[in-house]
Amino acid sequence: MATSLEYMGFVCEQMLGLGDVRYRKMFGEYMVYLNDKPILLICNNTAFIKMRDEIAEHM
Repeated sequence: MATSLEYMGFVCEQMLGLGDVRYRKMFGEYMVYLNDKPILLICNNTAFIKMRDEIAEHM
């Protein structure tokens, strides 16, 4: 199952106000960028993010 554009809209909407949000189709799915830095990989309507010490309290 491929990621839907509706889900991509939902993900990007959740990040409004954090900076410049954009997405790009990659490898058949999507990469989401915040201020030109890749932050999320979206596959099959699921968001994947690398765990970092800096964001642990938010996750």
